[in-house]
Amino acid sequence: AVVSTQSTGEQSSEFEHKFQYRYHIFELLDYIWPRPEFGLSALSEEVRGREEDTTVLFTKFLQLLMNDANFLLDESFRQLEEIRNLEQLQDTEEWGLLDDVAREAKLRSLAQMKRACTYYNMMSSETVKCLQYMSALGGEPVTYAFVTPLLVDTLTTMLNYYLKELVSDTQIKYKVSVLAAEAVTSEEVEGILTERAPEHFLDPILGTLMTEPVLLPSSRVIVERSVIAKHLLSDPIDPFNRQPLSMKDVQPDTRLRDEIAAWKRTELAKIQETNEN
Repeated sequence: AVVSTQSTGEQSSEFEHKFQYRYHIFELLDYIWPRPEFGLSALSEEVRGREEDTTVLFTKFLQLLMNDANFLLDESFRQLEEIRNLEQLQDTEEWGLLDDVAREAKLRSLAQMKRACTYYNMMSSETVKCLQYMSALGGEPVTYAFVTPLLVDTLTTMLNYYLKELVSDTQIKYKVSVLAAEAVTSEEVEGILTERAPEHFLDPILGTLMTEPVLLPSSRVIVERSVIAKHLLSDPIDPFNRQPLSMKDVQPDTRLRDEIAAWKRTELAKIQETNEN
């Protein structure tokens, strides 16, 4: 299943969309990878005798991870270079000759690129970290997979290219002011949380992160209190089974509410840490 989600993206829109749920995949792998009871070491043994077989799941998964690492790092570097160009433009006479509309458009573009670059940096870091702990914790069979003929060229080319970019004289083109200088709005934070949230944390009607989940007694569906309250103002029925319903019938789900609140605190801390870095 994980390989299938990694493979998503033959169409451009699908490729971009898969990064919305990639974060959860990394968290899952981070949890299960060190645990032998899940049988990942047994899967990796298969690679040893079939290194020329591109259908081996584990080898394919590593290849897909490396492809994504390349994409994310490349996007990060591209965004950094464009940000630097725009920042330097502000110190030139050309900037002063721009009219207010053109200047405002470039500033909006700069803010958007900084947010995108922060996201690409975060996801590339998660991808490389995933490769790192897989090779470190997987044991000899997994380590062997990283240096099979199928993968060794991809891995060495990727590492050599980015190391060269970061330590050579060309690194100056990626030097920018602090990316977090552009404050992330509350709407953007909410959007990030919604993308990362487990499905059962989301209101099934609007797809937003719930803060006051309540149970609808007849359909047994959990929804956000404010969403169902608004619905009942115009239509006093359960939207999932068309049975009569009023707000006095809904039942607060305090366990789920506390679970969401705790998860949200953890995720907000991660977002803050990413901005500070």
